[in-house]
This record gives sequence, structure tokens and C-alpha cells, in this order.
Amino acid sequence: LRLQKEAGIGQWAPGMHIGLEHELVNDLDEYVDEPTYGLFGLTLSRQMSRNARLDVIYTLHHGLKGNRSHDTLVTSLSFAF
Repeated sequence: LRLQKEAGIGQWAPGMHIGLEHELVNDLDEYVDEPTYGLFGLTLSRQMSRNARLDVIYTLHHGLKGNRSHDTLVTSLSFAF
């Protein structure tokens, strides 16, 4: 489930996403028995112009068995041509 506010040029748009993620094939299953994760994320986006957008996204994956957890921070700058 993803929720994000729409915003005009020059405005910040917050958002969030939650869900489940299941890995069908993972070579690490021999070492870590964790095929299913709960997923939570926060997003902050800014439409800088008609052709440019900045996104900052934080995502947390937490194994439902509690064997594995990891988080990521992604920053991207996108341009349309």
C-alpha cells in the first residue's frame, strides 16, 4: 500500500508505504531462514520543475521470523527529456 500527497512545482510531498515482501528464490536461505519481510517506508519528494524531481526514500525490511532486518536510504534526482 502506497500513499503519497500530490504537490505542485516547488512544493514538498510526503508519502509512506507498507506491505509484505516474499522472496521466492534466495541463495542466502541456507544461512538465514527468512523468506518473508514486513516492509515500511517513508518518502519525501519535491517537483523542482516540469522536468526535474528529487526523491528521498527510507525503507525498512524486517523479517517476520526476526532472523534478518535491513534498511535503506535512497536519494534520486530525475530528469525528463
